[in-house]
Amino acid sequence: MTGPASGIEEPFSHLRRGGGGLELLLQVWRSKWLILLIFMPFFVVSAAIVMTTPSPYVAQVSLLIAPEPGRGYDLVVGAGGAGAVVAQEDILRAERDLALSEGVIAALKEAVGVGRLDPGLATRILASNDQAKALLERRALEDLARSLSADAGEGSSVLRLRVRHADRGAARDILVAWLKAYLAARDGALGMTEAGGASVLVEQRRAVEGRLKEVEGALASILSERGLSDLVAERERLQALGVSLARERSVVEADIRQEEARAAALARQMGATPPTAELFSDAPVVTAPAGPSEPPVGPAGGDLEARVSRLEQVLVSRSSGAVRRTGPNPLYQDMAKDASRTRQTLAALRARAEDIARQTRAIEARLADVAAAAPDYEVLARDRDALRRTADELASVEEARRASRDVSARQADRQATSDRIRLSGGGASRRRGLMIGAILSAIVAFGTGIVIACFRPGLPSAGALTRRTGLPVIGALSERRS
Repeated sequence: MTGPASGIEEPFSHLRRGGGGLELLLQVWRSKWLILLIFMPFFVVSAAIVMTTPSPYVAQVSLLIAPEPGRGYDLVVGAGGAGAVVAQEDILRAERDLALSEGVIAALKEAVGVGRLDPGLATRILASNDQAKALLERRALEDLARSLSADAGEGSSVLRLRVRHADRGAARDILVAWLKAYLAARDGALGMTEAGGASVLVEQRRAVEGRLKEVEGALASILSERGLSDLVAERERLQALGVSLARERSVVEADIRQEEARAAALARQMGATPPTAELFSDAPVVTAPAGPSEPPVGPAGGDLEARVSRLEQVLVSRSSGAVRRTGPNPLYQDMAKDASRTRQTLAALRARAEDIARQTRAIEARLADVAAAAPDYEVLARDRDALRRTADELASVEEARRASRDVSARQADRQATSDRIRLSGGGASRRRGLMIGAILSAIVAFGTGIVIACFRPGLPSAGALTRRTGLPVIGALSERRS
């Protein structure tokens, strides 16, 4: 039998599904301990997986491989001659095989020691018999070979050596020892001894520096032939000036069209307007000259009547006190002045348009000259940057190799070489894994809490029931079974 609380809660159990966000949050809050209980195991398991999964460091160094004397092949950067790329790839393939050869790896293992490579395996070797020790030594050699990699890009003269190891210092030390073992094997393969001549690295550096001087001279020649200090900056300046002239040309062409339309309209108006017109002006006042008057001719008053008759012929009956005459039309003259100004404006605009066109042609010719030189310039600039980096790397390796011949400075040589080795990976990846595990655990736990809150019957509190139903709640009864 179910108690009274069940009878009270059951009619309102459907309200949970239609509740608002506040009720949902309250239900989730009621499940906080369950959420935490779900979160912790997931996070602990993910942290254990991340911490137990090895996250190795990667140490890398790059070397420029120049061909040895007597092979009939010169170092080519950029566009090489016939067969240059094929010979270059063959050289890099041979160098890669030499770096990963069993002899170099065995020398590396002896130089570093199994204790540095894998302390756990070294302990097992010490505690094993001769037969098991040989197997473990072989396993250590295979593990070391798997942790090493050497590669070069297609058509490149740079050989990249990489070492993967769980310990940062061990990765650096193994790479330094590998580099020394590889260079020693290369010296032996080329027949280069201390008393036999100059170092291979010195020859490589000299070849790179010689090629670098040639490239820099070619770049300076390209710039001096065109009177430039920087080809890229000049190209950007010309492009910006061309855009500005194009905008100005569009404005001038619009003004020319407007003035031509104005000139055509004035020409039509002037064609419809006569250049002369009948004008009216005030009659001049006629006064008799001073001095003795001429004697009248004929009967008295006859001369006055003749004058009056002549005046009546020129007087205009329509305009009182005005005289009509034929003269230049003022409207026509104004239009002629406007037409003259329009022609002058058109001439100035057309002159400016021709000047803009001339400047545009000059800029286009200059841009064409710059664009013609741009491919060679960019190739040479890339070669220059690559050669500079290679020369720096060779100088670093040469310095390290020279120092390695001095037994008293062996430790300093290792440190100096290690400072030029790039390291990546390690602790950063573990921190990232822990963060991802925490986020996934939180998502799973919180999602479980939301699902439980959505399917839990009833409301989270008496206040929620009041807000949902509008009924006052005087108390809450717990559900009991009798």
